[in-house]
Amino acid sequence: MARLTSKYNLFSLILSVFLCCICCTALAKPDPQKDILPKIEAIKAPVFAQELQQAGFTEPPTYISLRLYKLDAQLEIWGGYSDTDQLKKIATYPICAMDFAPGPKLKEGDERTPEGSFDLSFYNSSSNWFMHINLDPNKLSDEGDTKDPAFYACTDYPTSFHKNLSKSIGVKKPGSAICIHGNCVSVGCASMQNTNFIEIYYWLKMHDVKQFGAPRAHFLPFRFYEPCGNNYCYTGASKALEQMAQIAATLTPESQLLGPDKIAMMWKHMRNREEAFLTSPTSQTAELELSMDIFNDSQTDLHLTKQNQNLIQQKQTLIQILKRQALILLQQNTNSDYKTKQ
Repeated sequence: MARLTSKYNLFSLILSVFLCCICCTALAKPDPQKDILPKIEAIKAPVFAQELQQAGFTEPPTYISLRLYKLDAQLEIWGGYSDTDQLKKIATYPICAMDFAPGPKLKEGDERTPEGSFDLSFYNSSSNWFMHINLDPNKLSDEGDTKDPAFYACTDYPTSFHKNLSKSIGVKKPGSAICIHGNCVSVGCASMQNTNFIEIYYWLKMHDVKQFGAPRAHFLPFRFYEPCGNNYCYTGASKALEQMAQIAATLTPESQLLGPDKIAMMWKHMRNREEAFLTSPTSQTAELELSMDIFNDSQTDLHLTKQNQNLIQQKQTLIQILKRQALILLQQNTNSDYKTKQ
């Protein structure tokens, strides 16, 4: 009995040591996701310091807003210390892969990039290689691998506006999973070169989610304004907005159903919001405030236009009828006079 007890105690001791080693190893193993921001800081610290200084910040901002311009292939980071501050532009980055053509996303699988204002959420796992980035400074330009850490931000598309917009043309599935990530590959997402994306990700992570909620991203079809002396003037695309909408309406069967008039009305609303933001850049003016109500005036105008067109057509038809009747009467009178003279 004593021998059995001794063997049991020895077995328990060995098992305890084994389990302790496993636990210690697990605890000592670094979490690659927690290392992401420190590694980015180690790579980009001088760049961040320069960008903050140029923007007039003494310390990293705690409120971050993102603006993306599809046709211009550019993404801007704006920041402040609260959601009531005047925001300052921190940096502008090129977008290397995306649907650059202006116009709304309307259907799942159309590979379009949507337009509007969105909440951003952060993710740290993916089976897709293009969501992973090797944070070795010497391998930043390489394609990611699933063994590397995954980090990216995704929008909350489709919002209620986008669901209703697609529903208005009979589309039930407007799509989803529109993200911002690295590795320069896209079927609708905004994708950056890795060296640029890690900066964007870092700035977005500076946003105080607990105090201000999710960081906001605003996707616009193109720049509506450009610097013009001490003011802003329409860009070429903004001047040709109606013509641009005509082109955008031909890009997919769904955009054809939506039509150029609604696309133009949506863009005119965005242009007004862009003007408000450039005049006073705050979190409130940054919002594009898209809703189906923006089409009410458009529908009324279109309805009146169609009424006017119908009236014009009716008048033209009436004139043609009157002309024919006048010719008939004239011929009858002519024949009558001829018979009388005979």
